[in-house]
Amino acid sequence: MTLDIYPAGSTSYTLYEDDGISEGYLGGAYSTTKFSSDDTGGNLVVTIGAQTTAKYGYTGQLCSRGYILEIHGQGTAPAAVTRDGKAEPTSSGAALDAGTEAEGWYYDSTAQTVWVWFPLASTVSTSVSL
Repeated sequence: MTLDIYPAGSTSYTLYEDDGISEGYLGGAYSTTKFSSDDTGGNLVVTIGAQTTAKYGYTGQLCSRGYILEIHGQGTAPAAVTRDGKAEPTSSGAALDAGTEAEGWYYDSTAQTVWVWFPLASTVSTSVSL
């Protein structure tokens, strides 16, 4: 899942998911995931919350997914990118395009965009800081 992020203060979004076919959502067969972005403290922090199941699981509910954060409007490369306090490895756009590395980050100076990618279990929350 690619998240296009345009930092502007403190913002959040809640993703709603269900099976897309049945009316199971009426009985609570759906999940939500909260995303937030906050650059009010001088650096950007993007948080992905753990998936919350309303009452019941549903067919096709993901246990994990890969995330790509496309962070726009970054005039300079960050000194470092961390996820949950641990440094993310510096990589390249070619590695992202080829899918050869499970996680990493790179700065595209032409587009002024920072790209960060990683896998995440749906039951876990994470915070990325630049």
